[in-house]
Parts: sequence; C-alpha cells; structure tokens
Amino acid sequence: MLISQSRSRYGLKATRLQPQGNQVAVTLERSDFTLLMQWLGEMEQVGVNVQQLDVNAVDGAPGRVDISKLVMECANES
Repeated sequence: MLISQSRSRYGLKATRLQPQGNQVAVTLERSDFTLLMQWLGEMEQVGVNVQQLDVNAVDGAPGRVDISKLVMECANES
C-alpha cells in the first residue's frame, strides 16, 4: 500500500491503518511535525488527500506532535 511504503521513508511509524472505502484512518506514533508535513505533501502529489488532521504539540519536545486523528482519501477512486 502506498501509504505504508511512503510513510516509512519519512520515519513515521503507524500503529494502525484502518481502510474505510476509499478512505483510510491512520494512527501514527508521536512524530516530527516537519517530516509529517513533507509526507502529507508527497501523498497529495500522488492523489492521496488529507480529509481530517488533528495534531497537538508535545510539551517539552519542540517539533514533535501527537496525531490524534488522520483520515486520508484517494482522489483517484470513486
């Protein structure tokens, strides 16, 4: 799956991928915000768009975020 392969290149670790039709809910471990944004940008370039994203800064860890919700959708499927 494109999401699995590409996120690992950015060092992002998923604890869960839950397909829902042409969408997928992704649960990631605590992540580097810059790498997360770079990965999401790459996904948009190949037609996988973010539908929902909720992130929170991690106290005492600059640049690190907790991702409480990430839902992505493949724009190429109906």
